[in-house]
Amino acid sequence: MNYAKELFQGNKNIAIIGLGYLGYSNLVQYLKSGIPCTVTDFNHERLDKFMKEDYPPKDRFLFWKSIAEIKKSGSTLLQIVESHEIINQANAVYFFCMPLEYNLSPSSAHLQQIIDILKKLKEVGFNYKPIIVIESFLKPFSINSIIVPELSKAGIDIEKDILLVYAPRRDWYLEEFIYHTPTRLVASTQTGMKDELAELFQLVDKTIFYSENTDSVEIAECLINSFSFLGNSLINQLMFAFPEQNFCEIVELAGLSGHGISPSIFCGSKFPISGQFLLDAAPRPSYLSLLSDSISSGYSVQQHIVEFIQRKGIRNVAILGLLPHENTPEYCDSPALLIPKLLVESGVSVKVHDPFFSREDIKKTIQCDYLEFPDDMDDREAVLLLTPHDRYKALTKKELCRHLRNCKLILDNTGVWEKFSLGQGSSLDYKVFGTPLSVFE
Repeated sequence: MNYAKELFQGNKNIAIIGLGYLGYSNLVQYLKSGIPCTVTDFNHERLDKFMKEDYPPKDRFLFWKSIAEIKKSGSTLLQIVESHEIINQANAVYFFCMPLEYNLSPSSAHLQQIIDILKKLKEVGFNYKPIIVIESFLKPFSINSIIVPELSKAGIDIEKDILLVYAPRRDWYLEEFIYHTPTRLVASTQTGMKDELAELFQLVDKTIFYSENTDSVEIAECLINSFSFLGNSLINQLMFAFPEQNFCEIVELAGLSGHGISPSIFCGSKFPISGQFLLDAAPRPSYLSLLSDSISSGYSVQQHIVEFIQRKGIRNVAILGLLPHENTPEYCDSPALLIPKLLVESGVSVKVHDPFFSREDIKKTIQCDYLEFPDDMDDREAVLLLTPHDRYKALTKKELCRHLRNCKLILDNTGVWEKFSLGQGSSLDYKVFGTPLSVFE
């Protein structure tokens, strides 16, 4: 069967399981390409809201606007179903958009949900083999050492019953509703699928790199992200080696900012775990000294910041944003999670806010008090603005200053508040991370 042709002609559907970032952006792009989509989610509350068109708030990463416009147009391409109804003869391709755990194990709840669906697919029986696409970012060898053996235990033959595909995503759905995929790595556990899969993914992605070796794609994806991590670690080290230089400007002059490299408390990496994945999976990890040293240096930045605050004699701090990228709840062992812990250990009072962390999440994840933004900043002597979430941008200077009456220091990781000229003509010390002497006084 020519899957892409059947989809494009409306004879078959794409099934999307999961309405998180991956699922939403897949849904938008395939609908815009005229491909019928059937969608569900195991989170009944989220699915119910989607059915009722109760979409996420505007400052969330789930960009519902395009979906709303498509539904308003009267399009019949979209079907929303309960999770037990996703098995259907009309569905030829299944995108599993659930976030498989970073330390994936056979007992993973999401992996078991995938297996349960595939078992039902086999029980129903089809006159074609459905394509099963896993998009979650995986540690090397996860497909062959964990997923395939678990499928085999469940009686699912990846040669006879399904076409198993690994196609990880590293694009970000930007606020301007731009879907940016510079390249898409695609691997199949079966041979001879290159043209078929390229045609399928090129319905929305322009550049496809195909391999018949899932191990290679898992390692390649980690390698791509690790280059960014290495680059950002070097920039941070240069910033400490040349403290009087403006590395925000130097990065621009070097043409690196477009590659996601910048001086950053997070080491600028969207996936700081990539290097650790390679270290964990490598048969000879001792040879990966560059990665090992970069990971260590990335976390040492947190200690420098804590020491800087101690030198300032500051006793209470507000931390705004814990996640490495704005307007998304996706994170994996963010280096910034260490900052509040180190501050508390040094005797500093810490309150934390992130729009994607509830009061309970803050207490559970980092054992700190929750900060109501912006009201709870009134008594804070310092503000660490780590992530440029929209919530922190949607303030006037007058409103912000009203809550900074006792603030002596602002360390802004990305320069979000630089437009306010907060340090000019006042005793407030405003610093952008990466500018001259930002953490060396």
